[in-house]
Order: sequence, then structure tokens, then C-alpha cells
Amino acid sequence: MSIKNLFERERSPYYKAISEYIGGALGRNTAEAVADLYSIYSEDVILWLSRLYDGKTGAFYYSPSARYNEFVEFGGREVPLGVDVESTCQALLLVSRSLRAGDSVPTKSVYPDRIYRRTADFIKSLQHENGFFYHPQWGKEWIDSQTNRRARDLYWCSSFLREIGERPKYDTPDGLRGEWRSSAPTEAAKPKSKAEVPEHLIDREHFIKYLSGFDMKKTSYHSGNEITTQTGIILERDRVLRAEGKDYSLMDILCDWMSETLNPETGHWESEDSYYGVSGFLKAGSMYSDARRIMPYPEASARSAIRAVLSDEPVKSITDIFNTWYAISLILGILRLFGGNGGNRRAEALIAEIIEKAPEMIEKTKAKLSVFSKPGCSFSYLPDCSSPTSQDMPVAIRGAREGDINATGIAINGTRERMLMSMGIDSLTPPLFTAVEKNIFVDLLDARLRGEHYE
Repeated sequence: MSIKNLFERERSPYYKAISEYIGGALGRNTAEAVADLYSIYSEDVILWLSRLYDGKTGAFYYSPSARYNEFVEFGGREVPLGVDVESTCQALLLVSRSLRAGDSVPTKSVYPDRIYRRTADFIKSLQHENGFFYHPQWGKEWIDSQTNRRARDLYWCSSFLREIGERPKYDTPDGLRGEWRSSAPTEAAKPKSKAEVPEHLIDREHFIKYLSGFDMKKTSYHSGNEITTQTGIILERDRVLRAEGKDYSLMDILCDWMSETLNPETGHWESEDSYYGVSGFLKAGSMYSDARRIMPYPEASARSAIRAVLSDEPVKSITDIFNTWYAISLILGILRLFGGNGGNRRAEALIAEIIEKAPEMIEKTKAKLSVFSKPGCSFSYLPDCSSPTSQDMPVAIRGAREGDINATGIAINGTRERMLMSMGIDSLTPPLFTAVEKNIFVDLLDARLRGEHYE
């Protein structure tokens, strides 16, 4: 029996369950569309991914051009290409989250300790006394000038260490306590940890002034991206402000500010339907969930996202596809958790609308994802090539016709998971990989840890 047939036999009970859950011709058509979507994925991506792993650091490169080139021209100068923590976490999650149906398998339970140990040591080596993490290829001064990059690296580094039960060297601005906190005599020689508070988060006045520099109606995606990368820092700052007796919340100030300019017709900040409008809503709208409150026009927001999935607007990046499904699932979750007595009913009504259109929405999703298919069964961030930058920092050779870890994770896990979640059938998600593929991946990483290379 071929590998393909083995996978189909493994997944067929899930397709059948989807068909029966929805029922009738609609159920059969939906199950067939899901099976057809899975045809664009392949276990060969495991081999592609393993080649981006650097055994010396326990970290991954963003893409093949980053792996096999030492420098890239950027801004009129040569910038080193190196491994990065975001790509590393996304690579490990790509495999772990593909193993079990309807569940994100904790990374800690998937990989052996020796792999975690190497990665954790690398992450800790990046930390500065101010609590933030700095990649050497970009340098502290440059990273400090890019709020989104600095906050994003903080998120991934802290998330990885939390996942495996490790502590950073110093306290982090998002609330992770460092190792060097003790005032005991034996610890006297170690520097005391004090996480840096960004100036714009010092108090209400500084934060309001910071927000006044954004225009959500014109730049919702880019504004939302910078703001949402700081979620953990804002939440931690609110915790400290409460402890100091302050009677305000930065997160509430943010949500009130965003709500003032939301368009009631589209449910986002743009006046017309577009991927950009929905993506901007997703980036900024996720803050409502962190603030534990509902956005003003959830149904309008969700229907804009549904129309985006079904639209024939050309896709400019793979996030055009992912963000539409992510926005829908985000809204459903907020309705259920913070929508009050009628929240579940409103969420179920939206799911019913989506199910009616499910076969067409899945077919559109597959067609749009296929635009980004690249060698090695990977996917690229842009239609023709990987993105040369990540959060404004150079990570690959411009114009390289290749897949990248970020986009591959979005295509294989992110879009697939959020799509089925938005249909209320995430518990029936067919597995993408099995333990066999996971073990092969671990063996390939182990070989690189030992200094062996298989190209």
C-alpha cells in the first residue's frame, strides 16, 4: 500500500464523521472538499524543514536562501543571515500541531529534552538585562528601533521557555520571572533583574499619546500589527498598574480607542470589503479577546471575513487567506466567552451561515493556497517568492523562489485549523502527520545535533 493510501485510510474516519455531523448532500460535499484540501499537503515537507535546522544553536533558518547564504543586501549594506527564534518555534509547532486531530499537541510532549535544551540555551543567550531578546544579526540598536520586531521576539522567546518550564536569565517585560532574582548571599555576584518598561506604556497619558500616532481608518493592518505584538507587555503593565492602585487599564483604553472608529457596515476599519480590511481587524481585534470583552459589531466583522474567503480578489500574501479564517474563529470565540447570555446563540447562527457555504469556501481556500506552493512541499509568503523581511528585518534573499517556515506553517496548520474551527468541526480535524513522520523529523534533527548533514 502506498504512503498516500495509508494516509487516506488514516483520515477516512474523520471525513466520514464530518459528513455525518453536517448531514445530507451538504455534509458529503463538505467532507469531499476537506479531503481535496488535504491533497495539497505532503509529508515530504518534513525533509524540507529539517534542512533548515542548525544543530549548533538548536534553531532554524527562515528559508533555504537564509540557510545557504551568509549575507543579504539590505538598505545599502550587507546584513548577516542567521537563525531566529520565531522560525524555530514555528518549525517545531508545524510538526507537533499536525499530529493529533482537533488538538494542538503541547510541544513539550513531542520532542526529546536534548532538542529543547539546545534551543533553550540559544534563546537565553539572546537576552539582555532589560528583559528583551536580541538576535546578533540585527543588533540591539536596530531592534530597539523596531517596536514590532522587538515585541514579537519577546513573545516567541517567552512562549518557548514557558512551554518547557524554563526561566529566562532576567525578568521579561511580559511577566516571565528570571533566574537572577534571588538576593541570597550566594547570588550576590549575579546582576539583579529589572524588566524595561517601554516609554509609551509608562502610564495612561503616554499610552494615549502613543495611540494618537496611528490612523486605523487608513493603516489598520500595520497599526494593528505593531500594537498587537505588544499584547503580553501591555497585560503585564496593567498588572503592575493595578498593584500600584491605578484606576485604569491600558487594554481598556486601547479597546475603547479602537471601537470609536470601527465601521458598523463592514465591522472593520475600512469602508469596503478587502483582505486588507479583514486582516487589519484580525490584528487589532484580537486585543478584544485579551481584554475579555466583545467588539462592537461581531456579525458584521464575521460576514466581511466570509465574503473575503469567497471573493475573487487576487491574493497578495498567504496571510490574505489565513487571516480571513482566523478572524472568523476569533469572533466566534469572543462571542462564546464574552458575549453574555446570547453569545453562544449568536456564534451558532454564524456557524450555520458558514456551513451552508462550506464546500465553496473550502474550494476557494484550496485554490488560493495553491498559488503559494513551492519546492519541497513548502509554501511561500508571497505568490512568487518568500518574503525577504519579517517584521521589517531582513531574513532571506529578495526574490528567492522558495518556501519559508512562516508561510508553510500558515498553510499547513494555521489555515486548516482555523477553517475547521470556524465551521464548528475542529474536534473532527483529520490528522496531517502520524508518529512515524514525527520520529523521522526527530531523527533528522538529532543527526544535525551530532554534526551529521543529510541534504
